Amino acid sequence: MSGPVNVFAIFPIKASKTTQVETTMNDMISYVEKNEPNTWTYQLNKQIGAEGDVVTYIVKETYKTMQDYTEVHVKSSKMQELLTAIGTEDVLAGEPKIVPCAPVSGFDHPHGR
Repeated sequence: MSGPVNVFAIFPIKASKTTQVETTMNDMISYVEKNEPNTWTYQLNKQIGAEGDVVTYIVKETYKTMQDYTEVHVKSSKMQELLTAIGTEDVLAGEPKIVPCAPVSGFDHPHGR
C-alpha cells in the first residue's frame, strides 16, 4: 500500500491504572513527535462517560506510509518499552485491538475551519 495509513489502537484499561497509562503514553507521544517525522498524528483519546472498572483508550495514529508504521514505529525500542509497561494483565482489562486503515474519504481540519 502506498500513501498514508491510519491506525486505531484500542486498549481496554483497568480503571485503577489510568494514571499509569496516561503517563506512559505521554512519554511515548513526546518520543514519537521528536523521533518519527513521518508520523503525522499520534493522539491518545479516552472514552467519554466510561464507568465501572474498564476505561477504553484509543490511540489515533497517521503515518506517511505503511512502512513508517511497521518498520519504524512498531519496531522502535520505545514501542517495546510501552508494550512492556502497559501490555500486561495487571493493566489491560481485555484484549487490545490494532486496526490499520487506508483513508477512503473525508477531511481533517486539525484546528477547525
